[in-house]
Amino acid sequence: PNGTVNLYNSAPAAEMIVDVAGWFSGGFTPVTPSRIMDTREGLGGIVLGPNETRRLQVVGVGGVPAFGVDAVAANITVTEPTGSGFSTAWPSGRSRPVASNLNFGPGTTVSNAAVIGVGPGGTIELYNSSGSSHVVVDITGWFPGSTGGVATFVGATPRRVIDTRNAIGVPKVRIPAGGTITI
Repeated sequence: PNGTVNLYNSAPAAEMIVDVAGWFSGGFTPVTPSRIMDTREGLGGIVLGPNETRRLQVVGVGGVPAFGVDAVAANITVTEPTGSGFSTAWPSGRSRPVASNLNFGPGTTVSNAAVIGVGPGGTIELYNSSGSSHVVVDITGWFPGSTGGVATFVGATPRRVIDTRNAIGVPKVRIPAGGTITI
């Protein structure tokens, strides 16, 4: 209620990063999760190589309407990466932000929920920083365009508001097991 968010670390001590990518003022429409990309199966292309960006159609597929969509909710998974790296998703037509959606190590499978603004033509961009990685994208819902002239999703260039490694927004500290910080 006072504009804060609590972050909790279960164990062991860890550094935390929080990147803000936008805010909502309107309704969310969930859909039955639908796989729209799985590079292991050739859906959406083949494995993403190092420093590679791939465009993905997210409007008009997976239960998302063909028009009137400002953002999609998705679960993004990186699997079988050949090295350590990160993955970033963002609206097409914009520069790639510095924030990542996933960080991964070689041979791991990591997933994360993301809300991604939709770019021109109903597409998003997916970036793989290093090594080669398979990527899976499951759409879980969408946010409509403006309602009564007010946008329901207001995307922003992701801005780092917390980084305990560099004392951004909070002191430089590892959050201990069982510890909580309020931002």
